[in-house]
Amino acid sequence: MKFIRNPWVFTGAVVLGMAAAACSSKSNDEGAGGTGNNANGGASNGGATDTGGTANAGGQTSTSVAGSTTFDQNSYCNGLFKGKSCSQTQVEADVKTVNMLLVLDESGSMNQPPVAGSTGGPSKWDIMKSALQTALVQVQDQIDFGLLLFPYLESGIPADSNNPAETCAVPTDVINAVNVPIGMGAAAVQEVLTKVNGQTPAGGTPTARALKQAYNYFTTGDGRNLPGTKWVLLATDGGPNCNTGLTCGADACTQNIDHQCGTGLNCCTGAGYICLDDAAVTTQIKSLALAGVRTFVIGIPGSDAYSASLNTFANAGLMPNKDGLNGETYYAISSTSAQQDLVDAFGTITTQLIKSCDIPLKVSPADPNKVTVAIDCNPVPAVTAGSATDAGAGGYYVDYSYNPNPAHIKLVGSTCDSISAQGAHHVDVIVGCQGIN
Repeated sequence: MKFIRNPWVFTGAVVLGMAAAACSSKSNDEGAGGTGNNANGGASNGGATDTGGTANAGGQTSTSVAGSTTFDQNSYCNGLFKGKSCSQTQVEADVKTVNMLLVLDESGSMNQPPVAGSTGGPSKWDIMKSALQTALVQVQDQIDFGLLLFPYLESGIPADSNNPAETCAVPTDVINAVNVPIGMGAAAVQEVLTKVNGQTPAGGTPTARALKQAYNYFTTGDGRNLPGTKWVLLATDGGPNCNTGLTCGADACTQNIDHQCGTGLNCCTGAGYICLDDAAVTTQIKSLALAGVRTFVIGIPGSDAYSASLNTFANAGLMPNKDGLNGETYYAISSTSAQQDLVDAFGTITTQLIKSCDIPLKVSPADPNKVTVAIDCNPVPAVTAGSATDAGAGGYYVDYSYNPNPAHIKLVGSTCDSISAQGAHHVDVIVGCQGIN
């Protein structure tokens, strides 16, 4: 973070929010069916409604779902449902749209170089801007992006301020709780980049407050009605603080942890708002998860001292990094290769969301035994939750653990391996038919 005034100089947390991937090119999301693939469920056969159907070059997946009252089981998917006992109830699985809120910490320490003590060269904020430019433009036709900066004041945060009302500010209006609302395509990406490029980092690290605003946006603000899946990407270069209700010893004081306090002193004495506020951040991330919004966590150089907290955040967000070089569950960015590491982290996150084995439903099916899942009109066998993970086995199960939110379809085993590697033209989830597997 960054209160840059003596004796309150402390480097801290940046929260960069970045994004993830959609499952079909926006130009094809609402088409009449897959190009050259209408016979395979991509067309509106017998009145069935197709909300996608074109396989993009990257193998993304869109969704095809039968209409609720005119579903023709004899013709849909080349008669896949012919002769089956079906009701007129279908559940839509929406994997074609991915909404990513970029939560960017622009605290004062982001003005520093990625290698501590070095001089010259780009700052962490400059590296962030460049990485965002590269990563967002690459996926701007597949992902819907929005932006939340923190700390943030419309008039700018004075670089030498020690006033928590300034240094810990975030947007407060429920509806306008974000700087750039989530939007589609190149126009939304350009709006995000323009806003980021116009900022000068300053202030502290009100991570919990920012995540609360992200929650407000997705649950009571304009983001609540967005179709598709919803995600947050949080990146930080230090420890969250800005909770004026805290008191702490030197071991939990972010200025002490960042070696910006004199020997034997506790710089949080009389200044509890610079105490480490990791518990509140974890609570907010868990609240987002309960609302169906999962969180990725990226650790920018300078965050090493807070690795335990970042691991907790990543696990609470339910999207841990499974390939951390040192076992970390967040995405750790190296100080010596920060630019490429950031681009790689964004790319990894994007890829796994484009080819996802986790398919959220809009309504939970009452009877999991009357659910049919088909990938490109090929039925997928139902399995017991937790099974079919051995090589060669595959299938799906209905995961009801998201209660009170709608259930998800979980693809497992070879089925998951295949869609992860190759993608699919479309995924059908039909509820109300006896299994056809």
